[in-house]
Amino acid sequence: MAMATEMVTEVSDFHCVTGWSVYDVHFRGITAQTILDLVKPRAEAQHVNFQSLEEPYFDQLTMKQFMLPNVMLATEMDGKPLTRPHGAPMRLVIPQMYGYKGVKWLSKITFENEPTLGYWETRGYDADAWVGKDVSH
Repeated sequence: MAMATEMVTEVSDFHCVTGWSVYDVHFRGITAQTILDLVKPRAEAQHVNFQSLEEPYFDQLTMKQFMLPNVMLATEMDGKPLTRPHGAPMRLVIPQMYGYKGVKWLSKITFENEPTLGYWETRGYDADAWVGKDVSH
């Protein structure tokens, strides 16, 4: 029997590392906490891996980053289902970090013990992509 998950709407800003932003985006989806409650990862898991359908795109957050407020797996944006350019069927939303951390076209989530460099990190970008921080090499 499938378990229903509570959908929430969060309003957040989206910032690209190249300098542009979109303000007051309404994302709807399930919170990181809901995922944690459903999955119940092992206590030793310190990282969350996000695989995109667009391989080899992949990224990782620490468990602490994943649990930040407003982090979610979104299926809707501005009251409509996500479109392909915006990450359909599901994308990671983490407003505190630059957009390259928000994996689009999400296909798989795993909980891991060890850190792994994501797609952009292997190309010189910072794994801690906090908005306002210089994250390029």
